[in-house]
Amino acid sequence: MKTIWKYPLDITDAQVLDIPMYSEPLSVGSQDGKLVLWVLVDPDNDLRPCTIWIRGTGHDAMGLNRRHFVGTAQMDGFVWHVFWWGG
Repeated sequence: MKTIWKYPLDITDAQVLDIPMYSEPLSVGSQDGKLVLWVLVDPDNDLRPCTIWIRGTGHDAMGLNRRHFVGTAQMDGFVWHVFWWGG
């Protein structure tokens, strides 16, 4: 059975999260002062490493690809753009 999970994100250039295989990123946003990623998952699937990249507006985006773009969130006067690669 699929469900939606929430992953709090660190505001850092790159991080790796263990997410069930064949998951689909849905959106990013701000919740309670944290940057958050919501993902459609099947919790019965094995976990796999998934890389998340975060860039602020005006920051270097070299190597990032539009097809991996999840969304943009505004927090505390900053604008963060989140990218995903599930392998």
